[in-house]
Amino acid sequence: MYKNLMKQFFLSTVIFLFTSSLIAQSAVDEKYYSSLEWREVGPWRGGRSCAVTGVPGSPNLFYFGSTGG
Repeated sequence: MYKNLMKQFFLSTVIFLFTSSLIAQSAVDEKYYSSLEWREVGPWRGGRSCAVTGVPGSPNLFYFGSTGG
């Protein structure tokens, strides 16, 4: 059983490395990402959130779901 898991892990690693190198070699036109800008989203202190949503038409109303109470 252990040998079978190791074979599967090795094979999946080889496939991942091969496909990721193919994807990395494909050229992407700069026009698709040149207008992107960095922006901060979320609380400055960090933490984990499950979901955040706003309410259309009510700019000051939003719902936030967090982890750990």
